[in-house]
Amino acid sequence: MSPDRALDRLRNTPVTALLLEAEQRIGHHHRPPDDVPVFLHADMWFGNTLWSDNHCLGLIDWKSAGVGHPGIDLGSLRLNAALIYGMSAAAEITRGWEETIGRKADAVAHWDAVAALYTPADVGALPAPAGREISSVEASRRRDAFLLDALDRLDNNR
Repeated sequence: MSPDRALDRLRNTPVTALLLEAEQRIGHHHRPPDDVPVFLHADMWFGNTLWSDNHCLGLIDWKSAGVGHPGIDLGSLRLNAALIYGMSAAAEITRGWEETIGRKADAVAHWDAVAALYTPADVGALPAPAGREISSVEASRRRDAFLLDALDRLDNNR
């Protein structure tokens, strides 16, 4: 895709007022935490995991992999959990993450907001447990709730 065509596509991408506000707040007021860069999956969501019973066997779809802050993968996985299972599931992701790495996850609110900023204005319908589908409207509402919570935690240093 040519650079001009890519810019035209970006200019015509729908956006919401909340996403614009979050972009400004993250971009102008919050710096990503300093940390040693690690190898990232960079497309972390449940659809890219392989499971047997309650054990994650591995990750698939490594085409976006790269180097960066581990919070990128954590925020993405927390967002996916909140979209499909609700906000309490995001807390479970963090609990498991911290148990696995042996320390408290840092700047979770920042990475949650960054993950939400990588979603389109209309999230689209999502597959849900037991074969049900979460409507596009509900998925977007859940993303907005997740993002508002992240922004509130940023403002209150939580």
